[in-house]
Amino acid sequence: MATSMKSIRKVILWNLSKKSRHFSTSQSHCNRHETEQLKRETPKLSGSTSEIVIPNRIPRGPTSILKALASTVERDPNAPAYYLVDDPYLYPTGFIPKKNYALSKAAGKRAAKHIVEQHPEFFQNDTSHPKVEAFMPPKTEYQTTGANEEALKERIEMRRVKDAIALYTEIKLEEMEVSEETLLDLLDLLCVYNNKDPPEELYGEETIYLSKHNRKAAKTWEDFTAAEKLFEDLPRKSARAYNTIVTGMAKGLASENAMSKYNEMLENRIPVDLETFHHLIEYGTMTADSHKEKWSLVTAMLHELKNQGLQPTLETFRCVLSALGSMASHQNSTHYVMKTLAEMKKLGIEPSLSCFANVLDVFYNKPNDRSDMLKKVVDYIWEKKVPINGSDDLHFFFLAMMKNSRTLKDVEIATKLEVLARKHDVISGPVQYVSVFYSLYFKLLCMYDTIEHVMEVYNQIVPHIWMLNTEEYEELFKAVELYEGYQYIPQIWSDMQFDLMKLNDIVNLVISSMAKVKHEEQLQNQFCDIAESLISRWISDQQFISTMRRPSRYLSLMLTATGMGDLITISCNGNRFNQAWLIFSTMKDNPNSFEGVPSGPAFTSLVELCIQNNKPEQAIDVVVYMCEHGLPDGKTSIEKIQTQMSLTDGQKEYLGRLVN
Repeated sequence: MATSMKSIRKVILWNLSKKSRHFSTSQSHCNRHETEQLKRETPKLSGSTSEIVIPNRIPRGPTSILKALASTVERDPNAPAYYLVDDPYLYPTGFIPKKNYALSKAAGKRAAKHIVEQHPEFFQNDTSHPKVEAFMPPKTEYQTTGANEEALKERIEMRRVKDAIALYTEIKLEEMEVSEETLLDLLDLLCVYNNKDPPEELYGEETIYLSKHNRKAAKTWEDFTAAEKLFEDLPRKSARAYNTIVTGMAKGLASENAMSKYNEMLENRIPVDLETFHHLIEYGTMTADSHKEKWSLVTAMLHELKNQGLQPTLETFRCVLSALGSMASHQNSTHYVMKTLAEMKKLGIEPSLSCFANVLDVFYNKPNDRSDMLKKVVDYIWEKKVPINGSDDLHFFFLAMMKNSRTLKDVEIATKLEVLARKHDVISGPVQYVSVFYSLYFKLLCMYDTIEHVMEVYNQIVPHIWMLNTEEYEELFKAVELYEGYQYIPQIWSDMQFDLMKLNDIVNLVISSMAKVKHEEQLQNQFCDIAESLISRWISDQQFISTMRRPSRYLSLMLTATGMGDLITISCNGNRFNQAWLIFSTMKDNPNSFEGVPSGPAFTSLVELCIQNNKPEQAIDVVVYMCEHGLPDGKTSIEKIQTQMSLTDGQKEYLGRLVN
């Protein structure tokens, strides 16, 4: 048996090897045939050799791959921001819940940081390679003590400004030698942080809700501080020392001091670096008494910059445009802006979004300015895909939307700005920008666009990107009534439940819109369901308040008399007699709970519904209420009851006395 198996295995292997040789021979024959055919088809090159051209290297950053992947997807409008992600049932939607959630998260991080700082001995197990200092407990104790240069260097490196000032003062009293390099490092520290310890950095969640960007800041530089004293103590006032002190003064808006030091530099022929020129152009020129003098200072600095052999950059032109933005009322400011932009184009420098923000400040300085510059700027950004490089760039979107809403009122421009804002993730920036931006955008759409497009945008931004305020809800319901988009009211009402803080301000507006006209059965039933939920909630709120020791009417849903009348109209349009009667009874039994005067047509509709349902007693109660409150059509309603209903003798007699 074993012998037969071996012989079978030999036969199989021989067959396989034969097939393999046949396949190899066939394959080699095919390859030879293809090669000969390719030689025949390839044209002969006469005296030329093909060259391999290596493309230029494209610089890649550490996150280039992540950015490429991110460019393939878009934000899900139905998903909350990343920092708000939680169990779906717990997603905050209103402004106050979002803010509380975010700041609570940041407070938890601060609590954890406090524990780490107070008990660093419990957090020494570091397994990271290489070691990441930022993840380790911060160094709170100094390694070097005593009044010496090494201790001063350590405090400078740790950015302990007040400790560094105190130690330097002690070193001066002991008349110890300190190297020029260390003194310049100390001057850098004092000028950067304006003689104060660095402010505590905000967490991402705090940045969104607490950061404030004020383009017109006040002076923060204090005169005769440690920085100025240190500068005067320097044995040799080098170019670095002058540039540092001038930059610090200019950033602190001590413009006169900065310009004085700058003039000293020019007199002593001390070179001025490019960053110092930037701060002087933007802030130092504030000392000028007039716009004409200010522009003369700017041009003089630009000439000096050129004379010193420095090449202007994007930041240089941004500072020039910023200076022009602060003198927007000057008659020639638009001319100077165009000259600046032309110079940028000549040098091949693309303007940034913050540059364009300053351009808009100049061209739309007055409320009635109707220049087409905004359209040109937005089209340029749309085509060139200008990136965002800082908080000033974020300000551009807010400013552009504001200028468009107040002057041009162009829906196309507003829509492009909104698309660009979402593309650049501006919606994840400080809430002050996002709120104002979308408020202006949405109100503009409600006034000048179709209700279909308004609701399309509405569905993309509510509730996770932005929630409407009372003003926006008013504009939205005006658009609903103007374009008869009543079919959207149930959805809007459902979204309003996310932000109950605003419900009292707009609930009567919703009721009024639903009561305008009678609708087809399905929509009318939805309106009746909303009306039923409102009256049920009002009754339950009153029952809860009655159990309180100190009742407050502001804790309940607040309905007006007109709103109650509209609720009756809605119920009558849906032929819901019991619901309409409940609303009427509630209003009748609580006369002091509803402000205003009810509308007459609502009660006329209720009388007609009573007639349809053959409810004579209820109809008489309604006309009595109408007569007591002096509402119109009371006599007409009585006549309808007398002619269209079967009444008892007592009821007929009572109605007769009521008419007389």
